[in-house]
Amino acid sequence: MKCGILRGNDFHTYRISQGLMSCGIEVDYLTGTRVAPNVYDIVFVDPSYPEPVQRNIGKRVVFFDCEDDPRHFDPSTAYHSLKDHVEYYAKLVYVEDDRKDGIKNIAFPIAQFISLQQNTVDSSMFKSPSIPILIGVPTWLRPHVPVEGGIYHSDEGQDIYSVEKPREDEDNLRYNQRVDWLLSLEKNDIPLMGGFVFKEEEECYSQDFVANLFGEGVRKWSHPRINYTQNLLSLAHYKLALCPAGHDRISWRTFDIMAVGSILFWTEVEDRKMLYMPQSYVKVKDGCDLGTVLKEHEPDYPELLREARKNVELMRSLTPQKVKKDFLKQML
Repeated sequence: MKCGILRGNDFHTYRISQGLMSCGIEVDYLTGTRVAPNVYDIVFVDPSYPEPVQRNIGKRVVFFDCEDDPRHFDPSTAYHSLKDHVEYYAKLVYVEDDRKDGIKNIAFPIAQFISLQQNTVDSSMFKSPSIPILIGVPTWLRPHVPVEGGIYHSDEGQDIYSVEKPREDEDNLRYNQRVDWLLSLEKNDIPLMGGFVFKEEEECYSQDFVANLFGEGVRKWSHPRINYTQNLLSLAHYKLALCPAGHDRISWRTFDIMAVGSILFWTEVEDRKMLYMPQSYVKVKDGCDLGTVLKEHEPDYPELLREARKNVELMRSLTPQKVKKDFLKQML
């Protein structure tokens, strides 16, 4: 099978190209719209491409974007020239019928599915105590509508805030659920393995930038970067894997946790979908106190770990042939 990709303003097109190639699909990046007919089984067209696109550019034409936000939509000339012809819109994460244009949203595969299929870890081999673990970049949601009556942690004495300090634009404040969850652990006297991996090479993830938003106290959670194998082993070792929101609700960490069979404590993902979703998790609703959720579920940890094997079994089943079949099945 051979596919073409016509990119417009999309920043993360590598996500779809790597995902398609991981399941054995040949991919070409197109440099323009002049393509001989019947060369490509599918041509994925970025709706933001600034020129008209002919309907016969591929045997099938599918819109795509690779943004974290499932409601991202940046239409330009390509979209308007094809919207009455195209049936499907492939996304990293999608919600149903968000544009009301009659084009069905589907999920494209990501390369992580296949790489994790080859690197699953059995958390039951580790006899260590169950401890919450979170090692990641301190990303945030914006905008975020707080739950009425919800718990959003802050500690003025330590100068740490999960909702950024109000500035001029008080209706568009950043919410850092990762800070919120770590403060909750601290206030509930629950130990933590991990912390924040600040990226000094990217200003918005540097210690200074994040501390300016969420308080100087966040610096205490600085954690060195670890490699991917260490990350998987750590998730398996400590068993209580935290998966708060990042730039959006579903983060790549979700699938790392699934592959190792640890208990997935998952943020509320609302109506978002990807090609594969966890079979077992503990939902942590917005505005809830993470520490309380952990304490309520502590007696159930042995059973939850057994249930988490369903996630490992799913990840182990993801051969290139299966992923390709499941992806294409969305367009039947």
